[in-house]
Amino acid sequence: MKKIDFKSFLIGILSTLLCLLLLGSNSQKIISDEIICKKIIIKNDDFKDRMILSTDENGGKLQIKNKYGELINSLGASKNGNGFFSSYNNYGMASFSAGTGSNGNGLIKTFNKDGNIRTYIGSSSEGGLFNAYNNWDVNIAYMGCNKNQTGIIKLYNKHGETSWKETGEKK
Repeated sequence: MKKIDFKSFLIGILSTLLCLLLLGSNSQKIISDEIICKKIIIKNDDFKDRMILSTDENGGKLQIKNKYGELINSLGASKNGNGFFSSYNNYGMASFSAGTGSNGNGLIKTFNKDGNIRTYIGSSSEGGLFNAYNNWDVNIAYMGCNKNQTGIIKLYNKHGETSWKETGEKK
């Protein structure tokens, strides 16, 4: 049997310790040009999800949650392939949404604390428009452009029936 000299023994021990230190270090920094994955979840100190960056059949999505775990912001691609941004109250109900509609035009929606639509601002083939809704989600006011590119205002009763209408046409 061969004897191991002291220097070789010491080099072996120090090399093993160095490997263990490097493998066990949690303050290492890894620098890379790209990360490839389908989902990244950022958790807080209690290991609860706070940010989720993911992808699905529609495209990418970024979701941000508050300290209670409720969704408060969402940015991503919709089912029709257009972009959107939504904001939610601390109960997880939508309060604001902006994006591109299925027709390719921009839109902004606001909702009450229960998630019911209250205003809609958007664009159409005729031009810009604004709708207001009552507590029963019935459209009660419209302001926009008609097919002749003239301004139009419509007011509806609480059931959505036209009660007043005026255009910018000269009479």
